[in-house]
Amino acid sequence: MKRIVILLAAISVPLLPIGLAACKRETPAPDGASGGGARAGRGMRGGDGGLTYAVDLLQTEAKKLEYVVTAPGTIEAFERVQVTSRVAGVVDKVAFTDGQEVKKGDVLVVIDSERFRLAVNSSKAALEKAQAAQKDVEAQVNRREGAMEKHPGLIPGEELETYRTKTLTAKADTAVAAENLKIAELNLRDSFVRAPLGGVIQTRTVETGQYVNTGVVMATLLRQDPMLLRFQVEPQEAPRLKPGMKATFTMRETARTFEAKITLVAGAADPTTHMVGVTAEVITSENKYWLRPGSFCDVSVDVGATRDAPVIPRFATRATDHGYVTYVVENDVAQERVITLGMSTKDGWVEVRSGLKGGEWIVVRGAEALSPGARVNGTRLSALDAGAPPLAEARPDDGVAPTGSGRRARGGREAGAESPAP
Repeated sequence: MKRIVILLAAISVPLLPIGLAACKRETPAPDGASGGGARAGRGMRGGDGGLTYAVDLLQTEAKKLEYVVTAPGTIEAFERVQVTSRVAGVVDKVAFTDGQEVKKGDVLVVIDSERFRLAVNSSKAALEKAQAAQKDVEAQVNRREGAMEKHPGLIPGEELETYRTKTLTAKADTAVAAENLKIAELNLRDSFVRAPLGGVIQTRTVETGQYVNTGVVMATLLRQDPMLLRFQVEPQEAPRLKPGMKATFTMRETARTFEAKITLVAGAADPTTHMVGVTAEVITSENKYWLRPGSFCDVSVDVGATRDAPVIPRFATRATDHGYVTYVVENDVAQERVITLGMSTKDGWVEVRSGLKGGEWIVVRGAEALSPGARVNGTRLSALDAGAPPLAEARPDDGVAPTGSGRRARGGREAGAESPAP
């Protein structure tokens, strides 16, 4: 047993220098030896024993922020009408083709017109017969009433009352015949199916010789003047849109641009999409031929600009119990500043209404580890380097994420490369 203990002790002795050497390698390098390669959020030890944080800085600039609401949209016809049959019969003639432009009142389909014309003639004859019978009965009543006045008691009262009843019956028969004539004339008129409005025939669903029943759809008619532009926006953007505003849209198929005037902003969001519907009338254009109902487009509505105020990336702000704050750097020292935000866009820009002024440097990355009074080693960035699009190109749906991923650096450096400290 003693031999084993001695052996273990002998092995442990050579390992002690190795452990001491490893400890020496873990000793921090002297101050400043780490260089400027540390990135945002990682501290470097300063000469006075404190930490210096590497951060990215952006200089605020007072500008007007153009806010443009954008959304995908569709083109629709002002009216979409299904032309149906009001009478049943065999189709004698179809007077239109798919895509044909028609005017209001144009005859589109003729249905069994000869049969309905004969029905009108028959109803006229029945009316004339009823009128003749009525006149005959009325004449007989007049003769008997005249005889009764000259020779009272000559004609029994029951006989006179019978003829008076026949007169009432004849009048009723005449009225029925007159109504039957109106129905026959109405059927004859409806046998000529006419366009209810001016527009373009989209589809034809009837053929010559086909038997159609009442209510059968024979064509679909589109009224395309004016055309409608429909799109949806998020509920928080809906209050910025008002009837009368001008919307610009670009067709995806042809890249042609048109204008429309907003006529309706829905008062409630759609329960399915949770978006607010907007309708606009397309302003008549010489190039309206390029517009087709059902086509997709990209819509933009300029809702105005802010006053001259500092504009910063949204991700440079942080919400706290006492409002939004950002870190302002002066003489390499970061101080927390309470700011009031104004109009913002989806692409990351936000107006600062109070708390900042143009020309100040703010922390856009690395603020997570900061506290008021922290010393920083800042890398000055442009708006493009900061990960947000240039202000002149700012749009709510540019899709530029407010992060450091994919940001470009000047001079061909890769994203995230160090720049000299300010």
